[in-house]
Amino acid sequence: KHVEEICVQFNSSDIDWEQIVYILLQDKQDYVKYSEQDYIIIYHLDISSCVNLNINDFFFQLFFLQHIDTHSSSFHVNPNMVFFVELPSKFDNVQDTPHNVLYTLFSEIKFPLISVDKASNPFLYKEKAQYCLKWMKEYYSDNLKFETIVDIYVYIFIYNLEKFILQKPRGVTNWIWGAPQLNEVRPDYDPDKVLELSQSECETFMKKWLPDIMNSSILQQDMFFNYLYVQFMTLVTSLYLKNKVVFDHFIQYKHEATECAIDIAKDLY
Repeated sequence: KHVEEICVQFNSSDIDWEQIVYILLQDKQDYVKYSEQDYIIIYHLDISSCVNLNINDFFFQLFFLQHIDTHSSSFHVNPNMVFFVELPSKFDNVQDTPHNVLYTLFSEIKFPLISVDKASNPFLYKEKAQYCLKWMKEYYSDNLKFETIVDIYVYIFIYNLEKFILQKPRGVTNWIWGAPQLNEVRPDYDPDKVLELSQSECETFMKKWLPDIMNSSILQQDMFFNYLYVQFMTLVTSLYLKNKVVFDHFIQYKHEATECAIDIAKDLY
């Protein structure tokens, strides 16, 4: 195996994160030709007596999170890395023992254990979920379709008689064109302009229309609404997906596209 030793010195009360990460990453490019099983990197962390309690932040990110981010680079701990920490017998700025000062290294870490269930940690219907639910309420209420079906039949009636208009008396023509006109495109519905739903209203809606999604995990519900939010945002603002009459029949673009998006989201999550 190839062995590389890197020394990282902490000689100041302040931690220069950029410089530290730069040193941790040094020579790494020279060993990209080897696999992790073929070489070992040994890090010697030389802690001087001038450091203060901030050094615990470094140890926490390095040994617990195993990841350090800076503005310009990132360092990840890999299985082929070994860390030796050299400690002073006392500290200049802290009147305490190394055991107490470096609590991330020596103290017994006890993370709190909290029992979490859907009652104590319910899914919160925030911005994206609210947007989706308000749009789906319109869908399940059939409000994304044409406003009045009577207008559709009036249009079809006019279309079917159009070829006979020139052959009919003027009075008949006036009667036909005097019929109620078709409301071809329903006014756009914008969920952003509608008041937010309460938590209980959201839960009632989900129980009625999407019980399987409601009973899934919080992560799955979050992914479900994140997916639909992108689809519905495009659908709401689309200049082309509008309900229109095409010759002698009508196409409910917004309603049908919403139905497809919901079906896909159910299958995915």
